[in-house]
Amino acid sequence: TGGPAALMQTFGAFTDVPPCAFVVAQHMPAGFTRGFAERLNRLTPFRVIEAQGGERLEAGSVFVAPGGRHLELEASAGGVVTRVCEDDGRDKYTPSVDRLFISAAKLYGERLLAVVLTGMGDDGREGACQVKAAGGRVIAESEETAVIYGMPKQVVNSGAADAVLPLAEVPVAVQRGVGEIRSRQTRDRGRV
Repeated sequence: TGGPAALMQTFGAFTDVPPCAFVVAQHMPAGFTRGFAERLNRLTPFRVIEAQGGERLEAGSVFVAPGGRHLELEASAGGVVTRVCEDDGRDKYTPSVDRLFISAAKLYGERLLAVVLTGMGDDGREGACQVKAAGGRVIAESEETAVIYGMPKQVVNSGAADAVLPLAEVPVAVQRGVGEIRSRQTRDRGRV
């Protein structure tokens, strides 16, 4: 609830596109996500597409999970790519934020920054805990700006949130987080 507007505001607030890819699991039914991705593509500085599966993650790109299906990430010879999975009825939410976060945590570990925005239910809690356990960072939208504080609240209550921020501060925190990750990578390469 409120997710499409929150995503539009977040991606629209970037003036400089960070040197990373974004992957989005927005609870939407089939048939709505392609138009949503096209709108984000037109109105933000990012290249936004509805994921079909097999797309390589590249800086400046945003991949939106197709409605009614799950989006995960997997390693391939050319790098990390998207994987679209049919709903098998085991998950409470489709697309599942938990499935996306868990697959990303396995591949990116401490190089992952996960963000949970407004929404109903507890999707994202388990995945955020996995991101945290893998060394990644987690941002949750604050109650003051969330249309529905369910999903962010679950992440905060689990102890997985590194920061709880009003929506307007999320893009700045993402830019800062990406910069910190890149600095750490550069430092680590210098030690090898």
